Amino acid sequence: MHDSCKLFVSRPTDINSASTVDLIKSGECYGQVEAIVNMSAAETVHSEYSFCLPKNITKSQLIKVAVLFMDTHPEVLHMPFTYIAMTAFKKAWPCKTN
Repeated sequence: MHDSCKLFVSRPTDINSASTVDLIKSGECYGQVEAIVNMSAAETVHSEYSFCLPKNITKSQLIKVAVLFMDTHPEVLHMPFTYIAMTAFKKAWPCKTN
């Protein structure tokens, strides 16, 4: 998934210049991030992995955070992407506790 998300981040602005395979791989990353955000919004995520996103965050910003986390933590690349992304999001946007 690391490569797929890197493709998304570095995708060309002209969609016609991207290969079909690159578009599919980029879409796979986008879809996984979308699913993780939806799980979080539905509060089906265990509190150990919960995160609190800013209101107007974009999927591109989320993917960039996940890619940066994977780039700086290569020891997690063998783990499921859901775990990696949720860990990255929790680190970037922890929920405030009262």
